[in-house]
Amino acid sequence: MPLAIDRRVQILDETGTLIDVTNPLDVAAVETAAGTAVRTSVTGSLAVVTVLAANAARLGATVFHEGPAKQTLFLALGAGATAADYTVPLHGGDFFEVPFRYVGVVTGIWDIIATLPHARVTELTA
Repeated sequence: MPLAIDRRVQILDETGTLIDVTNPLDVAAVETAAGTAVRTSVTGSLAVVTVLAANAARLGATVFHEGPAKQTLFLALGAGATAADYTVPLHGGDFFEVPFRYVGVVTGIWDIIATLPHARVTELTA
């Protein structure tokens, strides 16, 4: 969908030369919609596990901690989640949306395994 910028601006071209841009400047915005959702389940562990592998095609992802409320999944954007170094703690029943267009690995570690917890993961791609 074209956007109209209602101001006179100057921009640098590919050679570094300052040029005037007349009003209105039509800009085409391109959106990529997710058309595929892949669901996986990761079993809880007292050792760090990969909850979501790196994927350059990822548009979004969600993680739901299916476990008791007193059980915590320490989730990290990046490698090596620990109970002291994590992005977000998810108690049983909590839900997390991975930041839009984050394509790196997501790791996790649980604090206790009294009952077998799972991370229910949905990854969205085009």
